[in-house]
This record gives sequence, C-alpha cells and structure tokens, in this order.
Amino acid sequence: MDAISSPRRPFTPYLREGLDVPPSEFARSTCFTAGHLTSVNAGWRSVRPIIDEAQCTLCLNCYMYCPDGTIFKVRDDEGTLTALGVDYDFCKGCGVCAKVCPVPCIAMVDEHAGEAEGAPEDLSGVDETAPEAGAQGEVA
Repeated sequence: MDAISSPRRPFTPYLREGLDVPPSEFARSTCFTAGHLTSVNAGWRSVRPIIDEAQCTLCLNCYMYCPDGTIFKVRDDEGTLTALGVDYDFCKGCGVCAKVCPVPCIAMVDEHAGEAEGAPEDLSGVDETAPEAGAQGEVA
C-alpha cells in the first residue's frame, strides 16, 4: 500500500540513538521558558524603541504584542509594576511596540543617532512625530 491509502497510525515517540542522557535530564537542559531567546541580536537593527516613562500608562500593549518578548516589566521592591524596559540585546527593531502603543510614548529612533556628529546624547527628547527638515529648510 502506498502512503495515501494506508490507515493512519498513532505517532510513537522514540529516543534517538546516541543520547547518553536520560530523557528527563535532556529535557531540562535543552528547554527554556517561553519567550527566552538564546542568541544576541546580530547587529542588523537600524532603529530601536525608546519608551518615554513619563507618558507611559503601563497598558502593556507593547509587552503583549512584542514578537520577540524583549519588552520586560520593571517592578519595585514591593512587586508593584513601575515601568517597562527593552532588552536591546534581543530587540530586532521591528516597531510593533510603537504601532500598538495607544498614547503613543514609544519612539523608534535611529540606532546610530548618538554616534553622528552633533546628535543629542540624551535620546529622551527625540520627537518622532515632528516633521523632519527637508529640502524646504529647517522646521521651527
């Protein structure tokens, strides 16, 4: 019989040959909690999110929608949620967090903005909603 007409049989799991570790130990050594990334961002990100903590309402939309789980909760000593942070080692700069923010208090800024000559060192004052200076001159 070919594979199409053969009756389905249940999947039977088996342990691959050559593993010297019992399955219970193997599972604990190779599994991570949900959302755990194992390799650092390769450096190809061109923009990164900056959260304005003063405007943030802690709605957690960015936390829930981040595809990489790089937005984390910051809690005080009593366990109360006080702010949100971004793990830049794993953030790929997709901008989903900024799109779902209802306030909006997340700005996507140039990854290398601080390296450019004359760029502000403190990125908290960057306003991504302001129009950029174009061919018609500086914006007041």
